[in-house]
Amino acid sequence: MLTPAGNTLGQHIMVLRLRRGMSRETLAALVGRSSEWLRQVELHQRPVDRLSVLLRLAESLRVQDVAAFLGLAYTDGKGGWDGVLPSAPPSVTRSTEASQEIREMLLGFWGDADRRREPGAPRGIHEDYWNVWRFSARRYSFALSVLPGMLHDARGLKARGHVGDAETFIDVHRFAAMVLTRLGQQQLALIAIERGLGALSADSLLATWVAVRISYGAALLNNGHTDMASRVFRAAGEVLKHHVPGEDALTARILRAEAVSAAAVAEAARADAVEAERLLMSAESILSEAPQETTCGALEIALNRIRSYTRLGRYRQAIQLAERTDTGGQESRDWQAQLFLQIAEAYERSGDPVAAVYSLLQVEEASTEEIRFNPAGGRLAQALLRQDNALVRRKLLSLLERNDLL
Repeated sequence: MLTPAGNTLGQHIMVLRLRRGMSRETLAALVGRSSEWLRQVELHQRPVDRLSVLLRLAESLRVQDVAAFLGLAYTDGKGGWDGVLPSAPPSVTRSTEASQEIREMLLGFWGDADRRREPGAPRGIHEDYWNVWRFSARRYSFALSVLPGMLHDARGLKARGHVGDAETFIDVHRFAAMVLTRLGQQQLALIAIERGLGALSADSLLATWVAVRISYGAALLNNGHTDMASRVFRAAGEVLKHHVPGEDALTARILRAEAVSAAAVAEAARADAVEAERLLMSAESILSEAPQETTCGALEIALNRIRSYTRLGRYRQAIQLAERTDTGGQESRDWQAQLFLQIAEAYERSGDPVAAVYSLLQVEEASTEEIRFNPAGGRLAQALLRQDNALVRRKLLSLLERNDLL
């Protein structure tokens, strides 16, 4: 019998063995069998028909949840065993459940009960919420716990028409789009930010309009719409080219530089190195004329330059820039995690798996939940597991086990 993913018990044993860097001969010896016996088990040519052997396999493979491992197999009444994959890790399960609630809030039927419900005091996005996301080690857990309720309360805000309701509605959906992007839910992220765009009006604050447009471009870029993303980023930057009185000058300049550098990432994704470099230089020039210290904006531009180099295949340049970037202790946990993820990707692609694993460990240090919830880190770890390097495997396996991903 095949698992839902097409794996047999033997195939699952083989995956666990390879993840731990064990040869077939070593594992077979640990359970008191021959390598030929194990080969046949892994190829689903013979059953594992003794519980004692399964227990020894679990112990030798360092399976932490033995009950889940034993749940892999059951007897078919004829002495044979079939396999099913273990259940999803708790963190992934919680993420899936919360994402489903968010999906229902974004796509679900807004029935009569919803229309009759008085929104009351909306749970909007306060500055504290953004700060939790930027600086908390458990920001994913926090965001997933508050977003469903926030989206639910945002449903009636536009229709109610109170002062500030539209602004709250927009901010809620921008926050949702950012979180969903990090969770790998790119289509939902695009839907969320498009809902926010729909609430923008002609009298919206310019900074809000541009921030939402930048988020929209990011959602498009992550969904593979590079041409459209580039146009959106450029348009957002162009709006701020001539400062509008009443807007904060420094905020406008930082947003413009961010939009232009984000357009450079989109151009790098299109393999246009010349235009990407031109836009990056333009973003740096915009920020250099700022009236005061703009560490936050400079760090975001540096990260976008590293992203651009990585997308262009200039991995050594990306790594060298990261090494030269002086954060000055001002960076958020979110920024650090994204930086080290980019560095890890550059190292992996440049053929340095040990440095890539070290960078992933720095991702975990910056944000304890990043590897667990952000599928980009998980995909990179799986790619590194295929490296023929015992040190890499050992470090990665410890990392994955700590994050409930084994």
